[in-house]
Amino acid sequence: MSLAVSLHEPNDALRDTFVPINNLHPIATLMDACCAYAAKHENRFITIEYVMLRGVNDSLAHADELAALLDAKPA
Repeated sequence: MSLAVSLHEPNDALRDTFVPINNLHPIATLMDACCAYAAKHENRFITIEYVMLRGVNDSLAHADELAALLDAKPA
């Protein structure tokens, strides 16, 4: 079984607004859990879901943040 994560935002400040559970489980905690899952399940990758909203999370800066966040992650 693979893991799909609905991230939608590259940082906690923005994600808190659109994904209320982020207040309890911030991105760093989520990424740690994803890496732990991947470490326990060889040959499995994590699918990151990211819905782009015009003027909200679609800038080049957001893309750079997302790329940095996912760098070296099993996604």
